[in-house]
Amino acid sequence: MTFELTDSLESSIIFYMENQTDVFVVDASGQSVVPLKETGLDCADEDLYYSLPEWSSKDGFELLSEFTNNLHAPVARESLKRVLSGGRGVFRNFKKVIKDFPEVERQWHFYKNKSMSLRISGWYNVLRESWGLEKLELPEETETEDLVNSDFIVRPYDFSVDSENLDYGEQCLKQQFAQSLENPVLGETAAYLSGMCNPVPAENRQGFVCCTQDGEFVGCALYGYVSENLHTSVYLTDLFVFENYRGLGIGTELLSKCLDSLRKNGIQWVLFFNMVVTPPLELLLTRCEFKKLGAGYAVKLF
Repeated sequence: MTFELTDSLESSIIFYMENQTDVFVVDASGQSVVPLKETGLDCADEDLYYSLPEWSSKDGFELLSEFTNNLHAPVARESLKRVLSGGRGVFRNFKKVIKDFPEVERQWHFYKNKSMSLRISGWYNVLRESWGLEKLELPEETETEDLVNSDFIVRPYDFSVDSENLDYGEQCLKQQFAQSLENPVLGETAAYLSGMCNPVPAENRQGFVCCTQDGEFVGCALYGYVSENLHTSVYLTDLFVFENYRGLGIGTELLSKCLDSLRKNGIQWVLFFNMVVTPPLELLLTRCEFKKLGAGYAVKLF
């Protein structure tokens, strides 16, 4: 007996594939998944009852590892890597730790479901061939969703609302930069001078900020006019995303939105001079076609 692989049935198959304690089969007549012991059979007859696609704890662990190794959010990635190398209770601990990173958890569920859906589609096509039917087109390769558009809100910067978050974000960025250098005194000095070099007061800045659906400030990309006489140039004053939200494409979205807005308003040049430039920030600027213009230097005299 044949059966149609509906979205509902596929979701049930995914759910029961992960159950490693009991044996389940697809009931073709009922378009459902049932425990094998309820059928009165010792094994699936592959006529009325069909075995589920093979899926072991090893498959599950490999999927966790693939997702973690390809994750671009550094804080979440390191936390999950520690779980995967922790021995017993990996699956339980993975679920527990990833809940601290809601956006990454959403990515994980999407990734897992698409990967398992691909396995199910291959299994179902084998059955269709045995029924004398044509194969169905396989789903596209697994990709994570655009979380910036679905889980976050990007809105114009409002000094009266965002100033405290802006100050806090700048301090966090400077501290991280200082800690990244071998000489903490040098790092703190560079961070301090960086703040002094910003020519645009916070109340005069423009741009975009990103928040969660609950209103939590996540990051921003801001700019300002250095001089009233320079109408076609602006200074990029702030560009950062809080550490727990990095690797989700938020910085790219914010900067791209800024550049698009400036381009439409006739701005020709966007300048960025800052001693606090981390490797991820430098990579982002390069991706957005910024060119290096000058440099900052330091010399140790004794």
